[in-house]
Amino acid sequence: MLDEDRVTEPCVLAANDLPIERFADPSYGTVSWQTLFTADRTPTRDLTCGLAHLATGDCLALHRHAQAEIYFGVSGTARVMIDGTAHAIGPGVAVFIPGGAVHGIFADTEAAQFFYAFATDSFADVEYQFLADAAPELVPADVAADPAMPDLLDPTPEIYLGDYPVQ
Repeated sequence: MLDEDRVTEPCVLAANDLPIERFADPSYGTVSWQTLFTADRTPTRDLTCGLAHLATGDCLALHRHAQAEIYFGVSGTARVMIDGTAHAIGPGVAVFIPGGAVHGIFADTEAAQFFYAFATDSFADVEYQFLADAAPELVPADVAADPAMPDLLDPTPEIYLGDYPVQ
């Protein structure tokens, strides 16, 4: 979080003028994005947002973070998983993701774009925990150690694969 005395001012950006960003580790997903407003780059605070791009077959792997997040479909369709439930996102569809929820987005059949936003000053404030990092806190230690339990550290656990009735 930034200093409360930070001066903010109106800011207008063109997405086409912004760099495309990606995670350095491809296991986090093949999504790319353009950060629009973030306090470490723009004279803004309180909100961080951007435009994410998924080619067909791309994803943002299952993860969680403390901040609530919204997605708003711009083009194409994709499958958003939130705590094991599939939701369809497409143009004009808004999705609210509670802070701490395990979620990801998958462009299974076509390319998609979505707007995302966090109620925080800077993208740097968002500490991503990808499923392999988040899984030990999701399941009690005695259950996680049970060899009969599915391996929650798999990159894409079986519970997130296949056909889902989307809500």
